[in-house]
Amino acid sequence: MNVEDYVGEVLGQRGHPNSFPKELVLPDDLVVGFSALFVAGEKEAREYGCNLIYEESRNELSRSQRYVGDMNSCPIRTMIHWENCADVHCHPAASIGDVDGYSPHSMEDFLSFSEQTHKPLFIRFVVSHDRIFAAVYRKGHTLYDAQGIDELRGRLASEIGEYFKKHCPVGDEERLEAIMKEQEKASLTGEDVNDAATRVVIGFKRRTPGLGEFTAEATTKACKQVAARFRFGFYARSGTYTLARVD
Repeated sequence: MNVEDYVGEVLGQRGHPNSFPKELVLPDDLVVGFSALFVAGEKEAREYGCNLIYEESRNELSRSQRYVGDMNSCPIRTMIHWENCADVHCHPAASIGDVDGYSPHSMEDFLSFSEQTHKPLFIRFVVSHDRIFAAVYRKGHTLYDAQGIDELRGRLASEIGEYFKKHCPVGDEERLEAIMKEQEKASLTGEDVNDAATRVVIGFKRRTPGLGEFTAEATTKACKQVAARFRFGFYARSGTYTLARVD
């Protein structure tokens, strides 16, 4: 069903109390806007995002101002009113080292639903390359559990870290030495030492065969586990404008 119709039925009629539609069809202007966010984020290796506001009189989702984040997060301002029923942010991939990969929702994206649990419905969209994902929270049905989600977050981080250590062509000591040298240079030039370290790690990630694909697959698996265990709706793009529920 059309995503605007779904939002309207939930907010206006309290519809779909215990289920999620099999498909969510996005209007073309949203898809175009989402793609523009990703292009900007991939170019600059940082996340961009915005809120989505439901306008009942027009049965339409409109985009708010654009928020600019860093390579790991985007601080989208939370709005209290129910009409702010969704948001979207991009996940840059190749620009931060995940070559040939993509990234659906992080576990942090699920954890931050804590700011939206007072609303009947909240949809968090993520766009990465040509892929669009959606995670749907439904008050009274979704079982938000920060501890449980954080456990999955730790497990996912460990899996990706182990893959990186095993397949990176450079060993632990050599990586650490390269990071320390770059941080020393940064301290002399006034550059942030953490930024310098991140730049070195990204370079190693880009040289690690299959890391992007592994990260994408492992993160998608974790999203499915969160959805099944805590009753979120989880969707992935199956056509130009259609997101199909992933069970």
